[in-house]
Amino acid sequence: MTRRTYSPRFKADLILELIQNKSKLSELAKKHAIAPTILSRWKNDFIKKKLVFFETKNTVRRYTIHEDVL
Repeated sequence: MTRRTYSPRFKADLILELIQNKSKLSELAKKHAIAPTILSRWKNDFIKKKLVFFETKNTVRRYTIHEDVL
């Protein structure tokens, strides 16, 4: 059995559909023949890493300094 690979765009489209509550995880997984656990992992990875999209050296530095003050 060969492993399927999915483009980042495809993963992002599915995750956005989940986050916007347009589809349930189980329905979306079935529709695209993807294991629900894989789709769930993609969603969790996105949620954990979403801030990286907006980060630059300056914003990370400011956040770190602000965090130290708290």
